[in-house]
Amino acid sequence: MLKAFVSVTLSDLVLMFPVGLLYYLVGDFLNDTISSAWVPFYLIGSIICLVLIAITTYVQYNATFFAAYVESGVRRTTLAEKLRKLPLSFFGKKDLADLTSTIMSDCVTLETVRDLKANNAQAEYMNGLEKKIRAVESHAIVNGSLDVLTYFMFLLLVSRLYDPMQISLQNLAAIIAAEVQCERMDEILSAKTLTGEEKLTNRGSDIVFKHVGFTYNGEKSVLSDVSFTAKQGEVTALIGPSGGGKTTVSRLAARFWDINKGKIKVGGMNVSKVDPETLMSLYAIVFQDVPLFNNTVLENIRIG
Repeated sequence: MLKAFVSVTLSDLVLMFPVGLLYYLVGDFLNDTISSAWVPFYLIGSIICLVLIAITTYVQYNATFFAAYVESGVRRTTLAEKLRKLPLSFFGKKDLADLTSTIMSDCVTLETVRDLKANNAQAEYMNGLEKKIRAVESHAIVNGSLDVLTYFMFLLLVSRLYDPMQISLQNLAAIIAAEVQCERMDEILSAKTLTGEEKLTNRGSDIVFKHVGFTYNGEKSVLSDVSFTAKQGEVTALIGPSGGGKTTVSRLAARFWDINKGKIKVGGMNVSKVDPETLMSLYAIVFQDVPLFNNTVLENIRIG
């Protein structure tokens, strides 16, 4: 943002150079003081102005438009990477539509600056402003306190000031308007991730629950003092009524959530101390609700 401000300011300042050059050129013509000796000065000055305008415009484009799209892409990638590392508990609190809106729609707001016009008040204001300007014009020129050349150059200069100021206010309004979208993105980026060792130290694959207690969002208890061992090479089935915590047990074993009490170990390794992605290399999970593609069973397996 700082680079964009500096580049735009420099670009607008450089665009005033030709105005100054034109002022002296027209003055020399009107006063009949221009000579062939001054031609190289104005010619070289014009070339310098063109070069400076080209350079500053290029820098400005890269610092504003191009940088905005780059930042939008970085935001999308960063959000996606963050979501990949967040525990399942985070998604339990969030609606899928909200997450989709944040990744897609909110990132788009970084790419645009909208022209804001409130209730057509702009036209009414500009009409009143024009009357005031006309009054000042008549007073200054008729009384001879301002010559035509100076007045002409004043108009050119003001035209170079008014447009940047107008755009600056529009940008400020856009930044303020994007506050909500930024807050939604920050909510994801600041969410706590599950961390741990990236090296597996398990010996075998016995899954052991020791006095495990767990609650969703700190509310109703789902598991209380649960202890059992699912031995490697054997089939362990959890049987019980709906809502009894069977799915929760399997998800806690894979560290989709962190438990509130007790310990869960795989091959003697505490799962709460292991990086979730590293831990997942030990598991093969078939979920209850599996999306299938409109193809053969074989092709659906190959997708996996």
